[in-house]
Amino acid sequence: MSLCSCTNLLQQIFSDYITIDLENGKLLSESDNNEQICTYRIDTTITNNYSNELKKAKVILNAPTNVDVTKEGEKATIEGVNLSVGESVDYSWVVRIPMTFEDQNIEYSVTVDSDDVKPITAYASVFVKGKNANDNRMDFSTDTWAFGNFSSKPVCLSQDDYNALLAGLSNTLVAEFNETIKSGAGGYCYGFAASSILVKMSSLDVKDIDSSKSALHDVKKNDESKSVLAYYWLTQNFEAVLAERADFNKKSITERIAIIEEKAKAVQTGGTPFILSFYTQPDGKGGHAVVAYSHENGEFNKGGKMFDSRILIYDSNYPKIDENSYLYYNSGTSDWYIPNYPDSSDITRALSDINIMNVKNIEDNRKSAYSYLEVNGSDDFSISSQDGTLIATVSGVNITGEKSEITVARQDGNDEILIVSIPQGDSEEGFTIRSNDNKSLKANITYDNYFMSACSSSSSPISFSPNGSVSINNTTSDFELQITSNSGYYSTDWFNLQLKGESGQNPQISVCEDGYMVSGSDLKGLQIYADNGKTAEELKIKSLDTTILLTQVDSNLCAKTDNDSDGTFETILVVGQKTEVQNPLNTSSPFHWWIIAIIIGAIAVVTGIVIVIKKLFDSKPSKNKKSRKKNNNDDEWWNQ
Repeated sequence: MSLCSCTNLLQQIFSDYITIDLENGKLLSESDNNEQICTYRIDTTITNNYSNELKKAKVILNAPTNVDVTKEGEKATIEGVNLSVGESVDYSWVVRIPMTFEDQNIEYSVTVDSDDVKPITAYASVFVKGKNANDNRMDFSTDTWAFGNFSSKPVCLSQDDYNALLAGLSNTLVAEFNETIKSGAGGYCYGFAASSILVKMSSLDVKDIDSSKSALHDVKKNDESKSVLAYYWLTQNFEAVLAERADFNKKSITERIAIIEEKAKAVQTGGTPFILSFYTQPDGKGGHAVVAYSHENGEFNKGGKMFDSRILIYDSNYPKIDENSYLYYNSGTSDWYIPNYPDSSDITRALSDINIMNVKNIEDNRKSAYSYLEVNGSDDFSISSQDGTLIATVSGVNITGEKSEITVARQDGNDEILIVSIPQGDSEEGFTIRSNDNKSLKANITYDNYFMSACSSSSSPISFSPNGSVSINNTTSDFELQITSNSGYYSTDWFNLQLKGESGQNPQISVCEDGYMVSGSDLKGLQIYADNGKTAEELKIKSLDTTILLTQVDSNLCAKTDNDSDGTFETILVVGQKTEVQNPLNTSSPFHWWIIAIIIGAIAVVTGIVIVIKKLFDSKPSKNKKSRKKNNNDDEWWNQ
């Protein structure tokens, strides 16, 4: 037998005993830096079952030319493979396959070849589903804002957008929005999310934001664009948005993740990107809203743990593509993680309904599913019925009590506000809110016909009644009370009444047939303000230890007393003075302390002159300029 014949025989024998176990590709991800590229891992095991050693073999991955093949920086061909008798070796390649509009079945193979082995090849394939013509995934070069999240106080809404937002709304909604505007925003994340989705889905025209631009990504940060973001940030306070969130929060975290997965999968075939909200910090702090726009299966190692799925996210805190803003989870479980927010504690919203997202004019007579109680300043309080029966205890965003339908959530972009959604049937008798951490309370509630608020520098309980009554129960100082009534539920020219006082016991405002009753004992330094959105009046009372009626005489707001205790308030105590209607875009007080202002102004002028003179004597030449230090009220500040 010739030498050539012996070599061929050895090759045949070797090839019979060299086995290649080749698996179909394992999907790792379906996007890369916002490009629609599927990434797979190809695994193979090669075993030498012969009695001789395999030397200097080559292992070659054969793939189509449009497939990018890498192996930790190596080429598709692995050279110098040596396998002793019975030894196995594992190899993996990562392949990237660009997606097309048509489905693809990508075939590939692995070959083992050497001088001693006749080439042996194993075959496998991966199926790549084609892009859908109705794909609504976000394009970061056109569909997202180019600049990032920011804060301001008050909310940076233009007067025109303010008027447009409130046009046609009920008095109670206007009062609620005014309160939010004055509180300001720690970040406009919800506005970024809602506006970008509305643009993507052609419900908002970019040219209505900036007539010179055709893509949202090209819009610059200026007063007009900031006002648009503020406008849509404020819409999260509409009843339809609040109710949708409250219903979502009744579900378990596993159910919520399943809903998110379903919504995200639908985006690629015509579904709507959606607003995903979550808490970025432990104990339900850092309410944040982002855009969820796609779903991927794969193998993702994040935070030292493996996840089998992820939701792709556009995050205004990180406006460029950032995989660390994606939500990673294990399907069918409550296991989830966002690398940029490793301490996230809950998922609170998955809003994809454009009609709710773009809701604006809500009917005045609409019957809400819930009463919405907002508490500011305390994260630990209890809610009781007027007869003292405990309804629920709130600690952070955790709620305990017999009423399982009650939910609590933080406002996205304002950590200070907790929103408790209470079914209307459970709110007919009214509530009393008590601080459990001995902190001062500020709270407001929105019923169908009344908006009421109360603020006290003490921890005294606050009570609300759906028939139009608000009070602080016990001794208090520096307090404020407010009632705003819808059409048909007030009897004077003024539907909005505010009461401020320096101190007192049990201050209360109640709507009555002839106006408003104000009661309490030892009330000091009362300032009363009333408006109807067009005209306003104010009056002051130094002290009060009885009940007064705030009513209308001709066109004036008057405070009347019942001197003979016959139940008729016949004696005018004080008459109001005309004043300007307060504007929430200006955080200055609606009460005119012009004498104090003149005195303070004079002191400031004198002090300024003194400082200038002192600087002239004490100053030394300096070439260094101090830069302005940013604080929490700066336009460019945000807190994740």
